[in-house]
Amino acid sequence: MQKRLIPWLLATSLAAGSLGVWAAPAQRPPGSGPPHSRPPAQAAPARPAPKNDRLEADARRVIQRTALVLTQAQQAAGRGRRYQGLARAIAHQQLARQLFGRGAYRDAINHSLRARDLAFGILRENAGKIRADLRWNEAEQGYAKERPADAELDRGLEPSQMGPDRDAVHIRIELNI
Repeated sequence: MQKRLIPWLLATSLAAGSLGVWAAPAQRPPGSGPPHSRPPAQAAPARPAPKNDRLEADARRVIQRTALVLTQAQQAAGRGRRYQGLARAIAHQQLARQLFGRGAYRDAINHSLRARDLAFGILRENAGKIRADLRWNEAEQGYAKERPADAELDRGLEPSQMGPDRDAVHIRIELNI
């Protein structure tokens, strides 16, 4: 008898419990109103930042100029065999291009200028010549004054974005944006 009674009690208690769940009123957070009320109005979506044509043009120019310096740094590293920092420089430049595509022009400028600094160091290490027309211009010097510290910019890179410095010599640098 006990063998039949235990499954029956178990089935009965499960059925009664599920009926209680079905019959129980829905629990709502306090202040959410009765079940028939409309949901609260959603906030209007945030408006995108106003477009700053000058900042966009400056970011484009900075990225293009840095691409030229990176190409020179790759060539110098290939000749001089001193690659340290090349992968990081290219990763900063690639991130700058992505940020530009998202409309984050100021951040794109910061990362591209960091990439150029690293490329200048590679040129110096490999006895490469830094073209005068690719040094920081007046606008870039203005942006550099408000740029975050190098270590902070470097933390913005994913380690997976950087391969070995030696392999970075063969990465194609996009000149157009």
